[in-house]
Amino acid sequence: MTRFRLGEVRIRNGVVLLVDPGMLGEWVDGGSFPRAGAPQNDFDEALKVSLPIGGPCYRGHAVAAQVPVDDGALPVYMELDDNGQPLRIVIELAEEVQL
Repeated sequence: MTRFRLGEVRIRNGVVLLVDPGMLGEWVDGGSFPRAGAPQNDFDEALKVSLPIGGPCYRGHAVAAQVPVDDGALPVYMELDDNGQPLRIVIELAEEVQL
């Protein structure tokens, strides 16, 4: 297995969101959640879902997760199998990047 660093993900609210960017166009800020007491926009939904640990959000198109960094950055790595194919993306939660 080969592992290399892709970069880092900036964290500002202690939450990370994993999503295919092609899905972003389907979300309507403030218009997707008409129920009383429901999140008022996409940001509210991600924060609500991420507590206490995380889970699916945006009608199952994404995953939000709480991370131990409130304001900073976490390193992101790609791991490849022995054939050079992507195996996993890893966000190292215990390895905060100094900005």
